[in-house]
Amino acid sequence: MNPNEIDVARREIGELARQILDGELSYIEGARSIWHLGREANLSEMDADLFKFLAIDSETDALPIGAERTLWNREALERLQPEIEHAETWAKKAGQTACENLVKRFGGSPTLYSAEIITLWRPVGPQELELIRQSGMRAFPPRLPEQPIFYPVLTEEYAIRIARDWNVPASGSGFVTRFAVLRDYLSRFEVQDAGGRSHQEYWIPAEHLDAFNAAIVGEIEVVASFP
Repeated sequence: MNPNEIDVARREIGELARQILDGELSYIEGARSIWHLGREANLSEMDADLFKFLAIDSETDALPIGAERTLWNREALERLQPEIEHAETWAKKAGQTACENLVKRFGGSPTLYSAEIITLWRPVGPQELELIRQSGMRAFPPRLPEQPIFYPVLTEEYAIRIARDWNVPASGSGFVTRFAVLRDYLSRFEVQDAGGRSHQEYWIPAEHLDAFNAAIVGEIEVVASFP
């Protein structure tokens, strides 16, 4: 799947999340669509927001929702309606924050749309995370003299693998951060293949890190930790 297809799927997820929040789509029906789009959007099954919709889908998959209702007879639907309404209330409690997060990540805002940003991930150790926290979760710390390149990666799976398999042995713990960067800024750098399509990253020279930090939209989030 190429980056354009991934962006399209992520924008679809952001739009579905917006529709759910605006009451245009039920939480249960929206959860099913978002969960199934997750793979096309190149999101990890362990993605904290996506996982909420897996839980909703799993708990409500026996209920007739959306177009599926046309296959059921009226009496059966009437008998199930209280259960459906109860499940929708539960799904809203379970999924509202995840919807809000997905709109921020992929659905944009009135002044900044998802087409203008790219979501990246970076695995970090405890010392780097502490420095990020000292910045108010707004910036990555300067590189050390022996670190001429800053490496954000394009998929959560790749970041998880590094945090778990490299940061934990090296530092005792590893963390995965997620953040959005202005597409216009990133366009000056090429995506680098570090060992296959699942191992893609940007190589940002250390002297450009201040400008990179200035192009970050919103806060840097911690989305996974190991062990």
